[in-house]
Amino acid sequence: MYVFCGYYPLRTINLLVRYFIFKSPQKFVEASWIPPFLAYNYLTGLLYQVATCLCTGFTNAAYTGLIIFLTIQLSGQIQVLRRAMEDGHPIKQCVILHQKLLRLFFRINRLLNALMLAEYILSSLYSCISTFLILKSLSSGGKGVANNAYVLVLVLLRVFLICYCGNIIQTQGEKLHSSVYFGEWYRKRLPEQKSVQLMLALTMVQPFKYNYRRILTVDMALFLKSIHTTYSYLTMLLSFADHK
Repeated sequence: MYVFCGYYPLRTINLLVRYFIFKSPQKFVEASWIPPFLAYNYLTGLLYQVATCLCTGFTNAAYTGLIIFLTIQLSGQIQVLRRAMEDGHPIKQCVILHQKLLRLFFRINRLLNALMLAEYILSSLYSCISTFLILKSLSSGGKGVANNAYVLVLVLLRVFLICYCGNIIQTQGEKLHSSVYFGEWYRKRLPEQKSVQLMLALTMVQPFKYNYRRILTVDMALFLKSIHTTYSYLTMLLSFADHK
């Protein structure tokens, strides 16, 4: 968050110093669209662009931070349930906690799954465009490489953090299933055995995984798939550019 939001103020100060003191040509922070009624004046256009960039930065940082925070909380609760099963706590309490965790995870996944799908698609496009601009900048003298490289690193870092969070939840869910399966529940009474068998079935049917309608699972394999998709897009884009 500090890296993303600190870049644009520093870049803006640099542009203002060069504009007022050194009388350098008017430049903006990013090559993005500015409304015509703001673009007529350099300072208003620059202020608008910095404000939109900062809003985008804070939104992305808040979204990523929310996923990290929820992952830490869910992972801790799953570990508590796993330790309770391993230490022989009453089965009824473990089943109640497991049901609460499943309901909570279902709501969180329903809230975030569409955003995660959009993140996967857009990150592949952003990574492809940034890499393409880096290669073009290197072939034309290296101007603009640092800016595009910064965007590329930022996009990949966000995708890595989200996929890593998904991997943590998936790993904790698998450990919970193993703890339940290898426990001594078969020595319990018949009603408790049925409760544990139901827990085992639920951990298989509804595993703890960030996913989009069971089509897209958010884990480290998705991060590698995102890089592969970026490479495929980049290869196609370079072939079109060379053909022209």
